[in-house]
Amino acid sequence: MKRIFTYFGLSIFALSANISFAQDQLDNGSFENWDNVVIKDSLDHWFTTTSSYFPFESNVTSVDGVTGDAVHLETVLTPEEDEISAAGIILASEFGDDELVAYPYDSEVDNLNAHLRYDIAEGDTGFVLIILESGGTPFAFEQFPIFGSQDEWELETWEIEGAVIAPDAITLAIFSSGFGDIEGIEGSWVEVDNIFFGNDDSTPDPLPNFSFESWSPIELEVADDWNSFDPALYSILGFNNISRSTDATDGSYSLRIDVNEINVEEDIIPFISNGEFDFEEEDFIGGSEFTSAPILFKGDFKFLSDDGDEANIYLRFWNGEGEIVEYEETLSPNEDWEEFSIDIDLDFTPDSVLAVLFSGAIAESSMLYDNIRFVYDDVSVADNGAIDIQSYPNPANDFVHVGINEAADLVITDLLGHTVYTQSDLNKSVDVNTSEWPNGIYLIQVYKGAHFKTQRLVIQH
Repeated sequence: MKRIFTYFGLSIFALSANISFAQDQLDNGSFENWDNVVIKDSLDHWFTTTSSYFPFESNVTSVDGVTGDAVHLETVLTPEEDEISAAGIILASEFGDDELVAYPYDSEVDNLNAHLRYDIAEGDTGFVLIILESGGTPFAFEQFPIFGSQDEWELETWEIEGAVIAPDAITLAIFSSGFGDIEGIEGSWVEVDNIFFGNDDSTPDPLPNFSFESWSPIELEVADDWNSFDPALYSILGFNNISRSTDATDGSYSLRIDVNEINVEEDIIPFISNGEFDFEEEDFIGGSEFTSAPILFKGDFKFLSDDGDEANIYLRFWNGEGEIVEYEETLSPNEDWEEFSIDIDLDFTPDSVLAVLFSGAIAESSMLYDNIRFVYDDVSVADNGAIDIQSYPNPANDFVHVGINEAADLVITDLLGHTVYTQSDLNKSVDVNTSEWPNGIYLIQVYKGAHFKTQRLVIQH
């Protein structure tokens, strides 16, 4: 609190002098900047049974093949669960947890052929699976193991003993582990290229994307300079928690975090941070370079959830000498935009800052954040004329007219830091009703980016 009163005291003594300064801020704190990023490349026409491992890299990927591209399948250890996850590709019409629909195919076949490279760990076995159907009924089921190591591309041929008639549909799959009752071993991999059916009497139709040349990027819109679980969730499960919203207090956009049923079931609380989550340490790491001494961390939020739900904001400052200080704020549900404010009192010079903005914990709740910023008590930097404030009458009674020379954010507070009026992206001027305000001294504060100006306002009825 001492630093807060120092800040307002300096502002008062500055009287009507306009002051602006640039201090460290979190990049993209108003969430105006978003980009589409490629999460992974998806293999066209084939389903994948894929996991994700640190740092959120798919275990079904494209590699150089015999000619052009091939597909690489690798068994990995998942970071959260410490479970083995084999990689696989499946040719089918539909594939899910509860349903598999075969792919239409009506050529006579005797065998299956593919170029392979592999390195299967001792005690592990990958495999190829083939199911032939006619009229919806399987009549041939074959599994061919893959084990050992093969460094160079070689053409493998597997005879299909049960192929006594021409199918009208097929299911074809290749896995890096999991043959029989084998759990799989981390690091086993199989690479496949140019897969095709053979027949002694005719040439079967080619399989779709048989040479694995066709891949499509899967993209996700993310907020610049912020990180979350979204890339992994979208890559593995096909959903994300974070999106851009036009319901904003500063500029055109805000950040929205939605909580889904699966978040609650799996105990995954969505968040966004300027750092990253380390699964091994089970903590957030990284952040931004930061060498300033703010007195407040502020932002706007709208928390749409049931009573009793909570969301949290976490803030950490530290330096290379081992000095560290942490702050946490708990937010409750609200239907309209409100401002949070965290008092900061640093007794050392930091070199880094980490900020984490959490959602609530109840399914179908939504949290919106905007205008995340640090506030400083530094008034020593000379006016650069970037923002000009005009206010009248001053002293004011029933109203005060506030005019600025360019669009910026306006906040008026009392001397204890309580916000009595705010307007985001104020364009030129506004008449503020002050008829119900108690007599006293107030501070007109204008923010634009990292710049800030303040002016004293006296209310006298």
